[in-house]
Amino acid sequence: QQTALPEAEEAIPLTPQTIDLESGSVTRTVPLAVNDQSQPDDCEPNGPETKSANELHNEMVEEKLLSLRGKSLGEVVRCLFKIQERRVSAYRRFDDDLRGVLASTSPLHQYPSFCAQATRSFADLSSEATAARRALEDSEDLSLKDLGQAAAQLIGRVQDLEGQKLTLTAANHLDQIRKYQLEVVGDADPTCAKPEILRTLEMNISSSQQKLTDIVSAINELLEELLCESADM
Repeated sequence: QQTALPEAEEAIPLTPQTIDLESGSVTRTVPLAVNDQSQPDDCEPNGPETKSANELHNEMVEEKLLSLRGKSLGEVVRCLFKIQERRVSAYRRFDDDLRGVLASTSPLHQYPSFCAQATRSFADLSSEATAARRALEDSEDLSLKDLGQAAAQLIGRVQDLEGQKLTLTAANHLDQIRKYQLEVVGDADPTCAKPEILRTLEMNISSSQQKLTDIVSAINELLEELLCESADM
């Protein structure tokens, strides 16, 4: 049974998400210590990963590769840094959307659309970063071949960490919303072990925030290394 929100809004059932950067799809898993296992379609903007989604990703990468053709390796690396700046802005918007929900300035039922918008943005940015990595790997400048390969490997590691960061961010957001539902809205289930669930959610939130801090630090270290590598390009 769903819980009624103030002003006749309904609480949305929430489960942690993993986000596929290539297809832009969102896959949910059963949450720890939360019994609601319903899976509304509106939290899954593009559905499960399909061949057509992968093809779309590959087409986007190829399109971005064309735009990078003729650029020097240094210019490609600078493009990557601009992508990272846009990622920071996208995360800021995503977090601002969550804060709006938790502060009751945005309706709770809007969060799935916020999530869908963020997922698409991050999928696009991932395609651009993949294209930059490919451009470095495929460089025909033999004098800088080793530098290009080293930079491409660093970008690949950044991409891996960005994938982990996005998945953790989505799970952290949903834990915070579930906590909000229990604390502010209440739970319609009289058998709900609310204190135990709240403690579990608080531990999950704290743990994911610490992991996110560590991942951001690791990404920044890789970007500093990439900056050093690009100095000779």
